[in-house]
Amino acid sequence: MSNTPITSTVTTPQIAENFLGAMFALTGVLTDATQGSIVRTYGEAVGAITELASATATASTFQGGVYGAYSAFGITPIAATSATTTVTFSSTTPVTSAVYIPAGTIVATVSGIQFYTNAAVTIAANTSSASVGVTAQTPGASGNVQANTITQILSGVTYPISVTNPTAATGGTNQETPQQTAARFSAKINSIGTTSPIAVANAVIGVNYQGEYVVQSSVYEPWITNPSAGAGFTIYIDNGSGTASSNLIQAVTNFINTTPGYRPAGVPYTIDPVTAIDVTITVTGVVFSQYANELSTLESAIQSSVESYMSSVQIGQSITLGSISAAAANGAPSALSSLNVSFSTGGDTITAAYNQRIIATSVTVNLTS
Repeated sequence: MSNTPITSTVTTPQIAENFLGAMFALTGVLTDATQGSIVRTYGEAVGAITELASATATASTFQGGVYGAYSAFGITPIAATSATTTVTFSSTTPVTSAVYIPAGTIVATVSGIQFYTNAAVTIAANTSSASVGVTAQTPGASGNVQANTITQILSGVTYPISVTNPTAATGGTNQETPQQTAARFSAKINSIGTTSPIAVANAVIGVNYQGEYVVQSSVYEPWITNPSAGAGFTIYIDNGSGTASSNLIQAVTNFINTTPGYRPAGVPYTIDPVTAIDVTITVTGVVFSQYANELSTLESAIQSSVESYMSSVQIGQSITLGSISAAAANGAPSALSSLNVSFSTGGDTITAAYNQRIIATSVTVNLTS
């Protein structure tokens, strides 16, 4: 067996050409192989299947190598987490007999985001309410709903009562993207074997407190521009939403102080959350006539592309209308005849300082044909 590594997959035209050549070599009869002929069509069909199998095998091998490298350094993709909150079931008047509400009762927002009760709860006789914790059915940031929006009871209760959530649901995070996993892996590599402030900042990426993770970090050393400022540095951390809780800051502090080899001895430091620059992004455009029946699909694809780009924007990185336009166009390649992007802040550039990160609070896409 040859030890020559596979550098690329074979293509459908190459396979079809080899197939036709083999037929001629075996039979000695020149066969009609023009475009559209039965023999050529069959050859191309076989070629397409073989090419797909070859590409899949190559991709699987590459993916195995990547995840093997991740595993060697303790890096695994972070799964999505479900939002939680507390709901209160209420009756307009005290109930005459106990009302039992089983665990797993489904409640929801008007928009259809569902939660289930974590335990059974009972509205005792001669009382009018009872509270219980709930968890979003579907993990992800979509479960972080506002207070008093869980108002629908979908199962488990026959007595005429109502429900609401006095406090907002929190803690829902989306599954880490491959790009974010790769960034944590790079940060891990960059943090090994050194105690420089940059290495410390890289090392804290991935530190978490009860499902809240450091997604990005940056370091600021004031003495670089102001020598009289003295030694020391500040690490700014971001949980992916343009901030970080005090609990996550404490977790990062504990990590630096207790992990050998990360903190330079005797050098003072502080950990602060980044400051978010909130912006809403509006994308409008016109599609070519052949895409007139696909407006909703294209709008979703463009929104997803822009949101993906914004999730990759780093601390201190500025954005422009041009960069957002490129991301939007990538969501619907060849479908748009015109495109326009605007920021809620106005202007064509949003500039972030060393301790700021630009966060898209919403991305709205409206297309016409």
